[in-house]
Parts: sequence; structure tokens; C-alpha cells
Amino acid sequence: MNSKWLRITLVLLILTPTFCMSVVSAANPPAKADTDAWTCFRHDLTHTGTNNAVESTNSSTLLWKYTTNSSVLSSPAIENGYVYFGSKDNYIYCLNASSGNIVWSFGPAGGEVDSSPAIYAGRIFVGADDGFVYCLDAATGQPYWIKWIAGDIHSSPAVADGCVYIGSLKGNYFCLNATNGNIIWTFTCAGVTSSPAISNGIVYVDTDNFYTWAVNASTGKEIWSNRILSTASSPSLDGDRLYIGTYEGDIVCLNASSGNQLWSYQTQDEVASSPAVAYGCVYVGSEDNNIYCLNTTDGAKIWQTPTGYWVYSSPAVAGGNVYVGSEDYNIYCLNAFNGQIKWTFRTGNLVDSSPAIANNILYVGSYDRSLYAFSLSNSTSQSPNLQATNVLASTTVAFDTIVCAAGTLTIFSIIWYIQSERRLKIAAKTAEKAQVSWFRRHKDTLCILGILSFSTIFFVSLGKGFLWASDEQIYSQMAYHIFKTGDYLTPTAHGELAIWTGKPPMVFWLMSFSYQVFGANNFSARFPIAIFGVLSLDVVFFFGKEAL
Repeated sequence: MNSKWLRITLVLLILTPTFCMSVVSAANPPAKADTDAWTCFRHDLTHTGTNNAVESTNSSTLLWKYTTNSSVLSSPAIENGYVYFGSKDNYIYCLNASSGNIVWSFGPAGGEVDSSPAIYAGRIFVGADDGFVYCLDAATGQPYWIKWIAGDIHSSPAVADGCVYIGSLKGNYFCLNATNGNIIWTFTCAGVTSSPAISNGIVYVDTDNFYTWAVNASTGKEIWSNRILSTASSPSLDGDRLYIGTYEGDIVCLNASSGNQLWSYQTQDEVASSPAVAYGCVYVGSEDNNIYCLNTTDGAKIWQTPTGYWVYSSPAVAGGNVYVGSEDYNIYCLNAFNGQIKWTFRTGNLVDSSPAIANNILYVGSYDRSLYAFSLSNSTSQSPNLQATNVLASTTVAFDTIVCAAGTLTIFSIIWYIQSERRLKIAAKTAEKAQVSWFRRHKDTLCILGILSFSTIFFVSLGKGFLWASDEQIYSQMAYHIFKTGDYLTPTAHGELAIWTGKPPMVFWLMSFSYQVFGANNFSARFPIAIFGVLSLDVVFFFGKEAL
């Protein structure tokens, strides 16, 4: 080969890889250059849930929606123009953050991917319900290593100083080498659902036996523990204070050095949401259907904003706004200082995924199988409410008609029966009046007053206390799905199909009717069962009368 053709060949060999990489980049161009990132669950290692690089905005536009093959509980992580998240379809996804185009997907894993990815040194770390921790190349999705630690992994990893910290429902907490996945140390505890916060060489984590632990990040040795009844909520650090939600509805502040409790605030139901800390405030959701803003110093309530149903999602704070999902199917944007709702967007199912914000784009998953991206901006006009108008389903109208007709017929039947009995016996009672004691003459009235007194006390306390896991919570979820969709035939709990034999369908149907009348709350969920309980006393009373 002469020198001319040799030079041409060498030039082609040099340019060909560059051309191929250009084609790949054109197919999936990076989003605009990163001005900020959200690299792990709750934004950073201290789990503040706050991105200070995002501008103040008052409106949003749906930028894109990417649909997977199952629900998206995993919370997204964003860096270098790409967004990473897991799905219950057993896949891990990487999308172009600006366009929503898929860059790569890895899977299927052997189980659902509810864990939220962490980005570190060009790698993606995430757990799955097959008991494996996955370390993938952020650019290609190719695995560097896969490590089995046993048990479902709902905990989201935190990566610091070359170490991966993650827990499993099997009952251990692990520190893995980020380079090769080797186990550095194991901390024996109960199952782990929450995700760790890390600061000053200390790992803070909650376990399913209600303990919060502080563990030495290098050795895995316990520093302190406190049984504050926390399980699912992940701790958030702000200076020397640790904030966390509990199973009994408390939001607790602990001293991060000693574990001593500094203050607590009581909500009306479980707090599985993880707190965000910004502007001297703690922001957190509760399963009592509310979002709370508390003073970091003493826990005093600053504001409280209701949603339509449980708030399991953890708030994200940026630009003076609080962004959070709710199990009423909506994504909310609230004013961080007064709790006023700026806008909402209704998805097709529960929103338990926690929002992430980078480059003025909001990302959040939904049980409707999708990841949503919203462009955040400012508008001089009043911010539109993006929520779709609720339309009462024809099936719900039909069911309401049947319930009201049946209730009316029952009431009139009871009244007719009582009046008939009264007319038949009034003469005999008049004749016996002079010969029978006062107590016997009024025994029916006394029994009825006793039943009414008991019922009144019972119903006054009906809405107090959180719903029992898992029975009451499952019943409530099924009833709420019917209430929202008008689908009376598909039993759905926690956003997905669920066959539950503990109660017949009529219970869920009547609970959904109760939600329409009283709103979606604990009182409504328990009302139908309570009514049947009171009616059973009435039945015993009337049958007892007939038997005597």
C-alpha cells in the first residue's frame, strides 16, 4: 500500500469512532449542561430533600412522560443530563432528562426495583427485591458488579468515600466496597426499609423493630440507638439534629450526637414520608392526608395543608416551593412559607415516589406506570391548576342510587314494623299499666337508650388512631380506588391488583360510598363496619324481645 492510501486509511480509522459517537449523541443528546444534580434519594447524603440551585417558580408544564411496564415507586436520580430510576417491572432505566428518550435499560432483575438509584463516580448503585445490589455503568448500563445480600431491598443506597451503605428486609445492614462489591462490614439488626443518612463518619438508619441507629461508617459499630417507633421514614440531618417520622404518627427531632429526643410533634396517623429541611423548617407528609411544616427549633406547627388521601411520598424543596406526591393520585406544588397550593397535577394512580429536581425540571414517578417530567417556570398570569376535573363514573352513580334506595327502603321498613308492633300492643300495655312496675313498662326505652349511648360514644372515637396494618389499610386502599375510578370489580390495593379474602366486596363498596359522604379519612373507612356493629345490637335486642 502506498503512503497516500495509508494516510487516508489512518484518517478514516481515527474519524470512524468519533463519527459513531456523534450518531449516538445525536440520537440521545444530553440535556443542557448541568447547573445542579440530584444524585441520590433525598438529594444528598444528609437527606435534606432540598436543591438550593433551583430558581423560584410559580407554574409548570408537562415536559414528557415515559411509561414502563409496571408501577414506579422508585424515586429518580439526575446527573449530567440523564435521569435514572427503577420500576416494578424489574428494570432499571436511564432516560434523556430533557426529552424522556430512553438511553438504556438494564434487566430484568429477579424482583421489583423499588429502591432509588444513587450516582457515584460514573456508576449507578441500586437494590432490587431479588436480594441483589447492582452497580452499573452510568453511560451504558453495563454491570460492573452484582452482589447478593439476601432479602427484598427497598432501602435506597447511600455512597460515600468509596463505600455503599444499604439495608435489606432480611435483617442486616451492609457496607460494600463501591469498586468491587465486597462486603466491608455487616451490622445485624431487624429488617431495613428506610434509607441511610451519612455525616461526619456516622451512618444513621431506621430498622423495622422501631429503632433508630447511629453506626460508625468505617467499622459498623453502634454509637447509639433510640427506640422511637420509626420504620419506613428515612432520617434527615441538619447540623446536629436528626428528623424522622414514626409509625405512631410522630415527627421526632433527635440530637445526632447522642440520640436524645429534643422534641416531637404528633400527627393523626403513620408518618412513612421522609422529612425535608429548608428555611429553618421541617416539611413532611402523613397518612392522615396532610403535609406539615414545623419549626426546626421546637417543632411548633407553622402550617398544615390537606390532600385527598395519604401522603407517603417525601417532599422535595426548591426555590421557595415544596413538591410532593399523594395517594390521592396528585402531585402538589405548595408555597414553602404558608402552605398555599400553587398547582396540582393528577396522574392515573398513587404517587408514592418522591420528587427530584434538577435544572428547573421536576421528576416524579406514579403507580400509573409512568415517570413524569415537568418544566418549572414563572408566569405573570395566575398559575393554572393542571389537575383534571373529577367526573363521577356512571358505575358510581348507579351504585349510589342502589345504596340510597336500599337504605331508604330499610328505614321505612323498620319504621313500619315498629309502628305495627306499637299499634298491636298498645291496648295490652294500657291494660297492664296499672299492674306492671315502671321498669318493666319502660324496659324497651331503656334498652334503646343504652344502645344509642354506646353507639354515640363509639362513633365519637371512630376516627381516632391510625389504620391498622395491614387489614384496615388494605381495605381503605381498595375502597379509595373504587372511590376514585368507579371500578367496582377490580380489587386494587397500593396501586396494583390485589386479591384479598379478609372481607367481602360489599365492605369495600360501602366504604367507597362513605368516602363520598364524609371524605377520605379514617372515620369514613370505619363507618360502614361500625354501622353493622350497631345494627347487630339492634337485631339482638329485637330477637331477644320476640324470644321472651
